[in-house]
Amino acid sequence: MEEYLGSQVFTKDSQVVDKLYWIKECSGVYSVKSAYKFLQKQKGEWRQEDSSSLWFKLWRIKAPAKVLNLVWRSLSYCLPTMTMLAQKHVHVLRICPVCQDEDEPIMHALVGCSLASQCWHNILPDVQQDVNGDFARWLEKNLVQWHNFQGRSTQAFVHLKFEGDGAIYWVKPQARQIKVTVDAAIFRDQMWFGTGMVARDERGELLEAKSRLHNGVVSPELAEDMTMKEALSWIKARTWIQVIIEADCLTVVQVIRSKISIESPFGVVIKKCKSIMLELNDISLIFIKRFANMAAHFLAKKSCSHPDRVFDERKVPVELINILLTYMF
Repeated sequence: MEEYLGSQVFTKDSQVVDKLYWIKECSGVYSVKSAYKFLQKQKGEWRQEDSSSLWFKLWRIKAPAKVLNLVWRSLSYCLPTMTMLAQKHVHVLRICPVCQDEDEPIMHALVGCSLASQCWHNILPDVQQDVNGDFARWLEKNLVQWHNFQGRSTQAFVHLKFEGDGAIYWVKPQARQIKVTVDAAIFRDQMWFGTGMVARDERGELLEAKSRLHNGVVSPELAEDMTMKEALSWIKARTWIQVIIEADCLTVVQVIRSKISIESPFGVVIKKCKSIMLELNDISLIFIKRFANMAAHFLAKKSCSHPDRVFDERKVPVELINILLTYMF
């Protein structure tokens, strides 16, 4: 474990009691989902979905589990429509039992039927009603409409309790305050992960910035967690006060704020973060969107070319200067 996380996280004289935990979850608690993913990877049957894939977009939809299950069954051709039952040699009529106008394949049941079509029109008037293709093609065309519809209710599904949470632009701190933004980046092919952090004052001017490259393969959440601990140690060493830390990893922000105890490497680092925060004076933690965190994100991504570097206003990459000026509100 130390070769992955470094001696700064786990030391030989650590007082942490050894406990069993499930390594495939940050919480350390076993889940069927993570076990299935692990077994599929072992068999070589799991492929990482990119952000442009239909499945990736589907599972990001905020909808009840039963709705997502219905869509999953439809895309997997497991929905028992009359046509699908007939293809499985079940003795039924292929005709749609609702409109009784034509056969009932999956596309007709969910889109083409007069009742389904009217429902879609009531919810999303601009939805495309092209029923000539298959359901997967139709869904991919109309997912944008669905995401736009959900976007009308701002932060309807994310519970953000602190003032400043969810900011989409970086905003200057108040007088005598310092803002530190943090981010992490994973380099799986090289088996590295990088950290980036940027400190700015009330005028929005750069106080100091750091990038660091670590060896090891860790989860994105653990990388963000370790970046947070590194930033807190940095703030403590610089003796800054009235500091606001901003991060775009909601999981880390929420867990640090909570009182829950997690028995896993992720949880051990969380405890260290909480411990350092108790030692510091007047420090707060805020969740921001990625767009507001572009400076720290840039340093984390560039940690391969700028490993273990400290920047100040006299020596700073030109690209970082442009980001600091462009993404400030």
